Amino acid sequence: MWLIGYSVGQMVAPQWWKDKYKPRNRVPWAIILTSYCCQVVIILSLRWYLNQRNVNRDKAAAAATTEEEKEKYSEYGWIEVPIDSTTIPNGNGKENGNVDGVSTAGDSQDEMVVVGEKEKEKAVGPALAPAPAPGMKRVRVEKRFLDLTDFENLSFRYVL
Repeated sequence: MWLIGYSVGQMVAPQWWKDKYKPRNRVPWAIILTSYCCQVVIILSLRWYLNQRNVNRDKAAAAATTEEEKEKYSEYGWIEVPIDSTTIPNGNGKENGNVDGVSTAGDSQDEMVVVGEKEKEKAVGPALAPAPAPGMKRVRVEKRFLDLTDFENLSFRYVL
């Protein structure tokens, strides 16, 4: 988006500086000033919008009453890895059962689950959680490692 705007500006800008606008070139300078003012308005609008999203997520997290609702706003999710492996696939694990600082402790059916290749799907509650695939175990990881978008990861907050 930025590149497109920059490219269009580079193509159009030379057309502003015509002899009929000389000696003060008021029209080109007015166009430049207007575009700078529009940029400031867009940046402030974006900041307001992202701040509203943060406030709404904070309110929703505070209003969560059940464990399922609270888990949606937590910073952790679950993935499945092979039982005989102490590593996340394509990762380098350690012998003590930790996967690059990810604890495998607390693996239980009453926790929220993000299953297999469907990491991007919303986590389901304990009664609805499917059993792990044969030969697999659940590993608790931070949601930021699950490749979720900001719409899918409800614990994500925009840094302003």
